Amino acid sequence: MASIDNDDGMPELVDEPESRPGGLPLYVWVIGAVVLAVPTGLALGSNASTIASWPSWSVEILRGAINALNLIPGLIIRGLSALAAPLVVLAILSAIVTNEVRGRQGLRMMLYYLVNTIVAMVIGLGFSNLIQPGVGTDLAGIEKRTGPERIIDRLAPPAPKKALPERKDVATILTELVPKSVGEAFASNNLAQLVLLALPLGIGLAQIRDAQKKRGETSYQALVDVLTVGFELLMKVLLWVVALVPIAVFGVVAMSVA
Repeated sequence: MASIDNDDGMPELVDEPESRPGGLPLYVWVIGAVVLAVPTGLALGSNASTIASWPSWSVEILRGAINALNLIPGLIIRGLSALAAPLVVLAILSAIVTNEVRGRQGLRMMLYYLVNTIVAMVIGLGFSNLIQPGVGTDLAGIEKRTGPERIIDRLAPPAPKKALPERKDVATILTELVPKSVGEAFASNNLAQLVLLALPLGIGLAQIRDAQKKRGETSYQALVDVLTVGFELLMKVLLWVVALVPIAVFGVVAMSVA
């Protein structure tokens, strides 16, 4: 998405070509990927005896396709993660420096954001406690699955087991919000730390901008232009990566169904 100023001086959202691959909205591609992934996953989850009579070269091609279904979603997600940190920082800095938000208006905006976040948390926690997903699931029984070998079991590499994250108390969580260094926050893609860094930097830049305006100076404009162009550049690259999301959806759904 891009923004242009209309006659009233207000930004108006305009669709970028990258947000509509092939001229179709992205959600159409995602729905199509899910529709195609379900029968693909069912086929990969069928009895492995069905490929026993296949030529070895065709089995290897199928193995390569299954490996690609595992690999491609991970690559796309890594690409999105790589763009997340700089995009968040540039978005916050650009928004603060390019907008004249003062006093009560800023406090009112922060109040709206806080209320919105609390409402979202209440809805999420309420539905989680109401539905209680996973209650009664026999995880040990899933690990000890018996029955005929499936195609996916024979050809796909076993997924490594991920260790559960350790529980943290409130003091630890608050301490970890403050990064040891700016580089650490970027290297670990810790968005909470990056937001905490970007907010004071943005406020400081806004104060420098206002002070220079009073003195009739315009040197701040060069930094504002860099932030604006940098944000637009990352957004364009992000749209290129997001256009590949239907491929990731196809791989994840197919492997899950299988």
